[in-house]
Amino acid sequence: SVQAGGTLSGTVFLRVHKTTDANTIQIIFTGNEYSHVHYTTSHTTTDAQGHSRTQVNHHHAYANRTLIKFDLPLASFPTGIVAPGDYEFPFSATLPPGLPTSMSAFGDGGRCSISYKLKARLHRRGWMTRDTTSTRSVLVHSMPLPPSPLPFYAPPQTVSIKSCCILDRGQIHIGAGVDDTLLGRGQSVGVGVAIQNESTEKLESVSITILEKVVWWAAGHHNRSYRKIATSVWNMDTLAGIDKVSSAGASSLKEKSTETLETLAATLLAGQQREMLTVALDARDSYAGSVLRTTHRCYVMSKTPCCMTDPQLEIPVRIGTRPLPVEEPETGRELPTIG
Repeated sequence: SVQAGGTLSGTVFLRVHKTTDANTIQIIFTGNEYSHVHYTTSHTTTDAQGHSRTQVNHHHAYANRTLIKFDLPLASFPTGIVAPGDYEFPFSATLPPGLPTSMSAFGDGGRCSISYKLKARLHRRGWMTRDTTSTRSVLVHSMPLPPSPLPFYAPPQTVSIKSCCILDRGQIHIGAGVDDTLLGRGQSVGVGVAIQNESTEKLESVSITILEKVVWWAAGHHNRSYRKIATSVWNMDTLAGIDKVSSAGASSLKEKSTETLETLAATLLAGQQREMLTVALDARDSYAGSVLRTTHRCYVMSKTPCCMTDPQLEIPVRIGTRPLPVEEPETGRELPTIG
């Protein structure tokens, strides 16, 4: 594997069993976005007896975009002949810093990918002679995320709780904070939450989830894929402010909502009621390309009983290659005193 902005290096090995006509040998490095979209159309016909029949037709559309392509000459053969023997051709090239990480996704009968390939090509002379090639896939990682954390503070907000979308059951105040919204695969991050339940309904659970969404398109159609790449649940026995109130209490507390929001904000800033959230090791990079897009959203969700409003906060996050560790400055060591 190689990192964007880093050096791609290796050696091409060539074994020639008999004298061969050839002009040059080179390597070709390519990177592509690719999408294969599956979609359906239907056509309904009616026969003479009035019976209807619907036929479903399956279609496939494709799109491709070149991210990078370069040729690197390794050697030329002035005589146009390569003698039998074993040859080695070392190479080295610097990749652009903006390349995205290799990936693939499947969904709705289609697929998409970001892939890189390295092809060694021995150019043979003659119209009727095919070149000799060998191709290998290369795993590329994007450049590391910035080392400095980018925290996010979602100020507490008030959500009205409705039963069957009609009956007023009071309100719930909820706020959250994330230590860092720039996350690498396998990285753990602290998340704080502050809640004040001023409704007549019980809070059953409070959880946080990072949802990954991949969408790819071609010919005006698209497929998509969803999955959770991180989730954590708070212990309801230790979470403050979740108890329900009486109908009379819910009405009287509405007048003190500003004071309540200030109290919750102080709880968040003090770093209380925290859980750790760990990103999956196989999470994809956040990325916006020409034929595919990967986005990530962090949701803080509180679950109420069935047919009730479920308060929810949404926090944008970015997934990428883990930042490089920050080197500690070396401190000088005092010399011992003699005498």
